[in-house]
Amino acid sequence: MPWWTDPVAGGAAGVLQDAIMHPVDTIRARLDMGVGVGGRQTSRSTTRALYRMASRTIANEGLRGLYGGYGVVLVGSGPASALYLGGYKLLGRHLSEHHALPFANPIAGFCAEVLALVVYTPLDVAKQRLQVAPAKTTVRSMMRGLIRERGVRGLWAGYWAGLVVWGPYSAIFFGVYETAKAGLASLPLYNAQCVDLQDGSKGHPAIDFVAGTLGGTVGAVLTQPLDCIKTRVQVGGQQVSTVLDCAERAPPKRELLATFRVIVSHEGPQALFRGTAARALWLAPGAGITIMLFETLHRQLELAVGSASLD
Repeated sequence: MPWWTDPVAGGAAGVLQDAIMHPVDTIRARLDMGVGVGGRQTSRSTTRALYRMASRTIANEGLRGLYGGYGVVLVGSGPASALYLGGYKLLGRHLSEHHALPFANPIAGFCAEVLALVVYTPLDVAKQRLQVAPAKTTVRSMMRGLIRERGVRGLWAGYWAGLVVWGPYSAIFFGVYETAKAGLASLPLYNAQCVDLQDGSKGHPAIDFVAGTLGGTVGAVLTQPLDCIKTRVQVGGQQVSTVLDCAERAPPKRELLATFRVIVSHEGPQALFRGTAARALWLAPGAGITIMLFETLHRQLELAVGSASLD
């Protein structure tokens, strides 16, 4: 298989997934800011907090409020996903074939995240600032405020914080995904319908989606506290939407440990978990959709390239 099939399939899958799941990510970012809704502290029930924040956002800002930062995502989602998913496949194959490591998939997932975050971090910083900002905030005004506050280096604010979150998430996700995928493929219900792949594994869209959703759920829940801290670091002193009541929000810090301390001291440890439902609702189906699209597109490219080589 040509090397380019992995990045092409990964880029296309990432763009499609972001188009579907961005509104849920916006609610997740707003809940991670640790602010109340309608002048009251956000409920400790993560599902109730999710519903209240979504309702408040739509009532005050319309659907546009749910798509803050979406333009930025469209620009960078393809390249970042190409590096991430393409890098995972290439590294996974190399580690499995040449080193026979027992944890090749989690290691490949973590390493792919290291690469992808170089491209994704500036986009993530811009996206999250726009997601929590007033609905009419422009990319230009947001960028001026960011550079005035932190300089150009502010675009990479939270790279290491991002790696602390997404590195473990990717290791957990791909470890759970590949294990669940192999287990599901062995079931009689799916086995006869699976496609035999060149690497010796079996593939089916339903298996990819179920295994990917399971991996996304486990990874999302386990890394939620880290994601809350990362979001605070990246947003910093950005002006936020009037939907968000900031009276009890902890003062912004630039370091992970300092941010953790002020969140716990000002808002209590429960604040770290406020966005759990939104994060799981965003990442679980998003991961399932992305990996299903990626694997399906990869299989189609594999067949197309194989047919072309025969011709």
